Amino acid sequence: MPKILQELVIDQHCNEHPEDHSERIAELLNEEKGHPVQCWYVSFAKPGEWLGAVVVLAAGFVTALDKINKLGINPGGSVKGLAMDAANSNKVGNYNGFNKLLNLFDCLQIWPQMQNGRGVVFDKEMLNNPN
Repeated sequence: MPKILQELVIDQHCNEHPEDHSERIAELLNEEKGHPVQCWYVSFAKPGEWLGAVVVLAAGFVTALDKINKLGINPGGSVKGLAMDAANSNKVGNYNGFNKLLNLFDCLQIWPQMQNGRGVVFDKEMLNNPN
């Protein structure tokens, strides 16, 4: 089984060859069908502005983004996805935060450590230290 992507960054504005992009997305969706379902944190931003985050259960990052698009809650911009551990997944569940666009208030309720002097921070280190 292919290694599950732990972090992947996609720029949704890369539309130079949309037909190639669509084909590649279809290939990745097909590949991820064999992966185990896990919790994905997907963050959206544009230069200088954080647009929100969505947490979904999916078999991979591309599947997570596809699910978000089908739910109609993708705010656009660039996308970053991180696979989450059980402790962080439970925090999202306790907040009833799955399958919806989370704003800064929501995220700070789930992960108070996200706030820093510049705005929202969420990365692998925080996932490994969910206190």
